[in-house]
Amino acid sequence: MQHNLRDPSRDRTKGRIYKVTYDGRQLSQSPKIAGESTENLMKLLEHPEDRVRSRVKIELGARKTEEVIAAAKKWAGQPWGGADPTHHILEALWVHQYHNVVDVDLLKMMLAAKDFRARAAAVRVLCEWRDRVPNSLEMLKQLAADEHPRVRMEAVRAASFFTVPEAAEVVFVAQDKPTDLFVAHVARETMRALDPIVRQAIAEKRPIKFTTAAGARYFLKSVTTDDLLKMERTSAVYLELLFRPGVRDEFRREALTALAKQDQKSELAVLVSAIRQHDEAAITEESVAFDLARLLSGRPQPELVAARGDLEALATKGRALETRQMGYTALIAADGDIEKSWALATKSVAALRDYISAVPMVRDPGARAALYPKVKALLDGLPPDLAKTVEGGKSVSGRFVRIELPGPQRTLTLAEVQVFSDNVNVAVRGKATQSSTAYDGPAVRAIDGKTNGAYSDGTSTHTREGTANPWWEVDLGRAVSIEKIVVWNRTDGAFGDRLANFTVRVLGADRKPVFEALKNPAPKEKAEFKVGTGAPERVIRRSAMFALATVRGQEADAFRGIAKYLADENDREPAVQALLRIPARDWPKDDAKATLDTVMKFIRSVPVAERTSTVALDFMQLGEGLAGLLAPAEAKAARKELADIGVRVIRVGTLFDQMSFDKERITVQAGKPVEFAFENTDIMPHNFVIVAPGNLEKVGNAAEAFALEPGAAAAQYVPSMPAGAVLLKSKLLQTRQAEQLKFTAPKEPGIYPYVCTYPGHWRRMHGALYVVADLEAYQENPEAYLAKNPLTVKDDLLKFNRPRTEWKLEELADAVKEMEMKGGRNFANGKQMFTVGTCIACHKFGGQGAEFGPDLTKLDPKVFKSGVDVLEHVLDPAKKIDDKYAAYRFVLTDDKVVLGMIVEEKDGVVKIIENPLANAKPREIKRADIAEQKKAPTSMMSKGLLDKLSRDEVLDLLAYVWGRADPKSRLFGTGHDH
Repeated sequence: MQHNLRDPSRDRTKGRIYKVTYDGRQLSQSPKIAGESTENLMKLLEHPEDRVRSRVKIELGARKTEEVIAAAKKWAGQPWGGADPTHHILEALWVHQYHNVVDVDLLKMMLAAKDFRARAAAVRVLCEWRDRVPNSLEMLKQLAADEHPRVRMEAVRAASFFTVPEAAEVVFVAQDKPTDLFVAHVARETMRALDPIVRQAIAEKRPIKFTTAAGARYFLKSVTTDDLLKMERTSAVYLELLFRPGVRDEFRREALTALAKQDQKSELAVLVSAIRQHDEAAITEESVAFDLARLLSGRPQPELVAARGDLEALATKGRALETRQMGYTALIAADGDIEKSWALATKSVAALRDYISAVPMVRDPGARAALYPKVKALLDGLPPDLAKTVEGGKSVSGRFVRIELPGPQRTLTLAEVQVFSDNVNVAVRGKATQSSTAYDGPAVRAIDGKTNGAYSDGTSTHTREGTANPWWEVDLGRAVSIEKIVVWNRTDGAFGDRLANFTVRVLGADRKPVFEALKNPAPKEKAEFKVGTGAPERVIRRSAMFALATVRGQEADAFRGIAKYLADENDREPAVQALLRIPARDWPKDDAKATLDTVMKFIRSVPVAERTSTVALDFMQLGEGLAGLLAPAEAKAARKELADIGVRVIRVGTLFDQMSFDKERITVQAGKPVEFAFENTDIMPHNFVIVAPGNLEKVGNAAEAFALEPGAAAAQYVPSMPAGAVLLKSKLLQTRQAEQLKFTAPKEPGIYPYVCTYPGHWRRMHGALYVVADLEAYQENPEAYLAKNPLTVKDDLLKFNRPRTEWKLEELADAVKEMEMKGGRNFANGKQMFTVGTCIACHKFGGQGAEFGPDLTKLDPKVFKSGVDVLEHVLDPAKKIDDKYAAYRFVLTDDKVVLGMIVEEKDGVVKIIENPLANAKPREIKRADIAEQKKAPTSMMSKGLLDKLSRDEVLDLLAYVWGRADPKSRLFGTGHDH
């Protein structure tokens, strides 16, 4: 306690300590400074006490600069004998700084000193002299890679004083080295200062020149996709576009074409090489893998055949599952059949699993059909020759996975915990808890599917700091077979070290340990733990179920084959998920009652507390769909029991490679809560957006315009609309992603459109949400209910909303022949179908439409001899392409790629139409700007234009076209007008 000088409590035995002495040694004597010569003062800079040297520099600061600097140079340049002169020379550098005299040679000497403290101090001097030292920014880039973090930190700090975007490279170079709390903090603060400068340069399209690979790499990864697209197209930018998640296909194709041109290689060779490099680096993301799979399998077959060896290497030696699936998909496309690839895949269980998992990605429906019997046989077990080679292993079944940090003063942070059962991460469907929560880091973040270890990205958990024995746990809902656990650590700064000596435990349903891994070191990124061995036949069966659900024309048979596993405790979860991917209209009615009995038996057995689990909700959705196939009384009873169980969940999926939802119509009760389980099983990205009646076209057109604006990707390609126009929106889901969406249906009955707003999708990918006042009455008899309670269609595209049919020539040919003989078609309806089928967008016919396709009134009689010939060319637009309407692929001199049809070429300007369905205004390109022009093998006319039409609508449309839009044609009415 401090006392007043006159306080009696203040004496010589207690109170403040004034001085510490050292017994047996004299106290340090302060040398004389004032009045001493400059030479003597320089010698005093060798004094061991900091305060002495500080007073000396103050005294030198008051003297003439010329005299002091001359003395400093002489003193620093003297021979020092065996002593280390580093600190003394550093003092000379500080003297120069005191007098604001730049000595570049002296500075460089200290920047190269062996002692990291001298280097760090010299970096700070460089910061002060940055505008007078040549190439100061380049020097900082080198210092940012120094072996010691203090030097790197000073270099990063110095970068914050620059006002050029290139200064950010100093931060990126430092981030390429091991970091700690202090370096990470300074880097964040520096980027706060530099980020506006960088963004302004990008917006103004000023080139930002990076001189190090680390700088370019980190910079490109740090900018948004919108900013990346504005940058000068360099090799590094193209590589980033090729492998960045969320990049639209046209930009990925542009990048591939440009990289191939730069390297003077084929596009396929560049693509395969890039995939291999990223696979070796283990950084291929699943969504990117599927995008690249589209590029890879879409290459011409001769190219794929020539590269078959490389494709086989991807399939069999790829590190990532997605890479191996890409390889198998491309192999099937290259071979033109399945036998060679099947023989390759059946050599091991792991290879067969990769192969079967790739079947939904195969774009050739013929190949999928050929695979069907082979895949279906896998439901009953492994191929005999493969089964002989399989060795048994120990299976570990657990319900709880627990991460613990034993000891006092511990803090637990996890980026992600993955629990693999039958090769599927089941943790994402569990419920997570932890001992405590701090810094907005809830337990659920460790099962959000995001493995990024940077805490600032909002994907990591966090307990309270300095607590005893913190823990994190996920409840999987039931005991499952566990093969592997992957623990992803926090990666920013030194925080990852907190996970040192962590414990992994698997507990059974009775909470007794069935697996333990103790005292594990903190992983730099992730740690994998092999727990048990899954049953090989069950792993393959699961993949086979999902593959079977994608084969067109075999829906009913696949349903029967999969449904028998609904009663199996180990297989019911993948079985119900696979069945829900088959459109309900294709489920076999004869088996509905028996299958529903199995479904209801399981649902009744689920404890009330667990009826909101994923598997329970999937069974309820399947039960509701099956009820719709029963007699009215049975259906009503089943729906009532299901309604009493819980919230209604509706699964909305996508059809593979058809740009369509798997449901054309959904019905909900007005004002009641409902949950949508949206899953994307297509090979393209999609979202699910519900809009108010009358807004489908408005939202669709706004989405097309919004797609080219900054922020479109961040907004999931859902445009900003007036309040009330958009009622529900999902994220943009990549292949195999899913999202649960809670929704309260509008109180006002009506027909509400739902649509995918990803660029180019909305005109084909939409459906109708029927909001009805009495759902039970509607389900009993939809037609009768709507006749009594009509709902007005306010969106033209929904007026002809029909269940999708993938029409084939043989299914319609006889009906077309009959039409030509007997007539009887509806002219007005045919004319409307000309618009609904989007024919009007490209063909001028019957006084309406645009002229981007052949004149349908002047069809070549040598080619089109009957209405069947017209039908065949509509179903297969590429069968014959008139040169006048051929699509061309243009590579411009700036390496951009444009695909479109030439509508005019005049005065050195080529006018082309890129997508007549999206924009009828021609794009103008100077002939001088075209480096390469090549005819495309595909037609500008899309396949599947008839798929939304019913059989009668297709016939009316064909009659309209074949009848030359003449209402008096014998094809209409009774056929006797002539």
